[in-house]
Amino acid sequence: MKAELFVHATSQDLVGTLRGLIAEEVDALLPVEVSSVDVGTVDQNVSIGRRYSQLLQAAIPPELGITLSVSSLAWLGERTYLQVYWPVAYPSYQRSVASYFPGDFSSFFPAIAIRDRMVVVPIGQGKVLATVDGEPRVDTALRPDVLEVDFRNENAVRSALRTVAEGLSAQLQQELTAWASFQPPGSFDVTAAARDLDIDIDMLRRRLADRIAAVQLPYRRVTCALDINWMPVGRWTRVRLTVTNGSDTALDSAALTIAGPVEVLPARHELDLPAGASTEIALAIKPVDEGEFPIEITIVRSQDLPFNKWLPPVALWLESVGAGG
Repeated sequence: MKAELFVHATSQDLVGTLRGLIAEEVDALLPVEVSSVDVGTVDQNVSIGRRYSQLLQAAIPPELGITLSVSSLAWLGERTYLQVYWPVAYPSYQRSVASYFPGDFSSFFPAIAIRDRMVVVPIGQGKVLATVDGEPRVDTALRPDVLEVDFRNENAVRSALRTVAEGLSAQLQQELTAWASFQPPGSFDVTAAARDLDIDIDMLRRRLADRIAAVQLPYRRVTCALDINWMPVGRWTRVRLTVTNGSDTALDSAALTIAGPVEVLPARHELDLPAGASTEIALAIKPVDEGEFPIEITIVRSQDLPFNKWLPPVALWLESVGAGG
């Protein structure tokens, strides 16, 4: 995962500031690749321009039918230029073309893309792309999630990048959960996840910590109680377990298991735990040893199984005595 910062001659002075803002507001570990359409060879500039146009193309709603192209002209000193093609215009039946040369590039640069998606562009770009022969065809030619800012207004850029960071974090959390759902329960491999999601492993560890904290939150509000805490060793005792979900999140289709020096029937339970409600379960427990000891009750929804090893169990103490006790 990387950020791509596209600039041209009149925005080169912003590179240092924009690098710093990306590090502060998105992630300090996010690599920033700076590309200028002015300083390389003809082929290099055209290649950068085409990469830019691909990202910008993806930021335009496909139903508008707009296509972009980048090339160079000898009379421009082999400098790059951008052309915007609109669909056939009725009743003239002619395709409309708008060409943008280096003198017009303030409407296109700087621009920031993250994770192969254009996220921040110069203010007014949507209207520029939406205008053909001086007439606007739509209000804007950009998707709503592409942010337009005045890049010389540091506060505006900072605010936009903060919004981008929030969206990126939510996206990564979703991808992380989806990836984890294909892994065996409790066997989360951070290195494999970082590789498959194309994200720096330290960045992923931070995202994983955030995700685990969010998953753990409702489970920390779950309590359990047995109606009997004393039972004979080696004999089955019928008990009732009350599970209370004190959180604001319903724990539906959750599996309940009990671990400790006991046998339990049934060995596994499926239950729904509505938010702020209690559920009773009938169990049979047979201690296999004498003494006082804890049992651990683990509750986990199917969607949280990949994070099973991080979920807090509930501990209950039992006392078991022999026949002569």
